[in-house]
Amino acid sequence: MPCCSESQFSGNGDKIRGCTDVFCLSIFVGFWFLMILIAAFAIVFGNPLRLINGYDSFGNICGTSNTKFGRYVFFLNVENIKASMKICVKECPTKVLRTLEDIQQFYNETGSMLCRDRNITFFSPFGPCPVMPVYESSPLLNRCVPKASQGVANEIVGNLIAYLNSQEVMEQVLSDLYSTWKEILWLTIGAFVFSFLLILIFHLVAAIVSIILMGLVSVSSIGKQ
Repeated sequence: MPCCSESQFSGNGDKIRGCTDVFCLSIFVGFWFLMILIAAFAIVFGNPLRLINGYDSFGNICGTSNTKFGRYVFFLNVENIKASMKICVKECPTKVLRTLEDIQQFYNETGSMLCRDRNITFFSPFGPCPVMPVYESSPLLNRCVPKASQGVANEIVGNLIAYLNSQEVMEQVLSDLYSTWKEILWLTIGAFVFSFLLILIFHLVAAIVSIILMGLVSVSSIGKQ
């Protein structure tokens, strides 16, 4: 008994080709459809700057025209950043600020307002001014992170960095891609051109290599005789 029925072959004996696994093909097509749908939704309704630049507690993206205060995210209470209000500031604190007068002086010197508004009257985790003392900070992923020193507990800095790493992992990736997309594009094009030239060279020298191998085989055969 033959292994295949006659219906699997055409009249000239060639096997009729067709889809062998429609179920897996359907899953594959559905997967690509969902990927395209998610990508389109992200392009239309998403904003990569929200991840890269950060945003304040009111939903404004720092460093854009919607925020007139600045490009850095500043936490009013670094000891409890999950419950702290966030605002956009022009510059991170460059020194330790212990009183409201210090905040006012820092604003007069740099133009960076560390309070939610110019009504500098009191401070709390929810504004309008940050909890004292305000530690010297430096930008990290467009967030003001206190510098580790004797006056700053290592636990505070560690918790803030851990929060940035755990809550906004994609931000780090997108930030790197956003800042180096030109280099990545040129390197990709260069790799494609190099691969194409390498394949072309292999194709051109294939005949030469074949002739050389045949010559070596012929010479070795003559030597054996």
